Amino acid sequence: MRALSLALVFVLTSSLACASTASRAADNTSAKAVSLKAPSLDQRVATARTYFEAFAHHVGFQGSVLIAKNGQALFAQDVGVTQSGSGGKSSGAPQYFIGSITKMLTAALAMREVERGNMALNAPVSRYLKDFTGPARDVTVEQLLSHTSGIPNYTDFSEFDAFKPGPASPAQILALFASKSLTSPPGTSYEYSNSNFIVLGAILERLSGRSFETLLKTEILMPARMNDTYFPTSGKMSEVAKTHPNLQRGMAFGTDVLPQPANDIDVGWPSTAGAMVSTAADLLKWNSFLFGGGFLRPETIVDMQTRRLGTTDLVLSQLTLPTARACAVTMVPSMGTSPRTSIFLKNS
Repeated sequence: MRALSLALVFVLTSSLACASTASRAADNTSAKAVSLKAPSLDQRVATARTYFEAFAHHVGFQGSVLIAKNGQALFAQDVGVTQSGSGGKSSGAPQYFIGSITKMLTAALAMREVERGNMALNAPVSRYLKDFTGPARDVTVEQLLSHTSGIPNYTDFSEFDAFKPGPASPAQILALFASKSLTSPPGTSYEYSNSNFIVLGAILERLSGRSFETLLKTEILMPARMNDTYFPTSGKMSEVAKTHPNLQRGMAFGTDVLPQPANDIDVGWPSTAGAMVSTAADLLKWNSFLFGGGFLRPETIVDMQTRRLGTTDLVLSQLTLPTARACAVTMVPSMGTSPRTSIFLKNS
């Protein structure tokens, strides 16, 4: 299937790149005494609006876009969103399965435990999960966060397609890869793996004595007032949507002219690596809460953005934090093989 879930990010990258493009053009024509002024912020937003509307008209995009600066929304629009199961217009903020953006919050919860002294970045997994005795037992927390653990990605397993329509618990997922050989020695190679964040979720539950759902709600969602965000733990995505009328279902393009509903999997499978549901406005609240000092110490965030391991430009920020404070957040429902959301965070 042809995935288009990331296409809308261009709205922001193209508009924010206008200044540098204009600057280069001015340099090239300076000999002719031609001066080009960089577009204003209003002009950039207008460019984004024009592109977004054209994208919706010509490609049939359905979703939400939010552009903000310093915590204030400059442009927000929803296109083609519906109430799940009714076919009617959504009555509230459209919600989406945000996929791997979940990892940002899982990582932030882990770093909060590091700040509190309950978890150490250089500690092996086996310190916190005594029954985790396979080849990955000596992988460190930092290697989990940085995708340098060498733990194979369970969603790449050949048997995953057969499993994903059915229910799953974190313990079941751990059992899939706990005894498997590592793909590389820990700390030597960057390899994206959802398995890392399933392990982190299990550690957080073990340390706190609470479910990840409860931990997330009490530590982040309630303090940040992210009232439209939640962490479903069971049921197919279509079933979750039936009880949450503002939740949008992803679409996929195949050989047919019209898009079809994307693959329907049980939310227990993505779990702490990708099961969260949120809105564009709530993700902006999360950004403000995190970078505004409401959750982690400033030095912790700097460490997450700059840490390197060996020859890898690793950064806990690779998937856990953006590399700059955000002025823009973009959300789209999936048009790929599964419902997912893309986020774009850029410093102004």
